[in-house]
Amino acid sequence: MVLTITVSPGSGGRDQSGAAKILNAEQLAGRVVFVDRGGVPLVEKVLAAQNAGAVGVLIADDGNCTGHYECGRAGSPRDGGFSKRDPWQNWRDVDVPAMLIMKAEADRLRAMMRLERKTIPGFGEQWIDIHIQ
Repeated sequence: MVLTITVSPGSGGRDQSGAAKILNAEQLAGRVVFVDRGGVPLVEKVLAAQNAGAVGVLIADDGNCTGHYECGRAGSPRDGGFSKRDPWQNWRDVDVPAMLIMKAEADRLRAMMRLERKTIPGFGEQWIDIHIQ
């Protein structure tokens, strides 16, 4: 099962960027986690999910990548990957697989997962997995 991370506002704003405390950490252990790109370095998102017990991370592009994974500031295959702004040394602590998926695929996955957007007081709009409420 794939779950979203719900986070408190931080440097990533009111989104699921992984920028702050994970509110549903107990639901992530042993699962693949689905997070939105934006707000904080990709490696921090992956480490936050890993530290909550996730076994993998899917990062949904925010629409800034082209069909050839040319992702602007985040990087591209020519740059050696999708996290060129993250110091490579930070990735040494990552032990789980992580993958960036294009926005169109992320939108299709959200539709299949039965996710809903809900406003959580103090945290803004969040994707909620209606299977685990």
